[in-house]
Amino acid sequence: MEAREEVEQTSDVAQLGRLLQGNRAKQDALFQQLAACFDARDLAAAKDLATQLIYQDRLQQAIRDKMP
Repeated sequence: MEAREEVEQTSDVAQLGRLLQGNRAKQDALFQQLAACFDARDLAAAKDLATQLIYQDRLQQAIRDKMP
């Protein structure tokens, strides 16, 4: 199931917490990859990673909005 759908289909606080934690881990990994891309001056890959980070940030906000 896609992450966004999973967020939309649950109201369980524990599940939302797990989703938030998993999202943070994905963001951390993406930031590390982004740093490596900048070090390697691979701007095309950096652009793709930045797009993924924007999605993850919006997903994180959606999760937080559903949490009490």
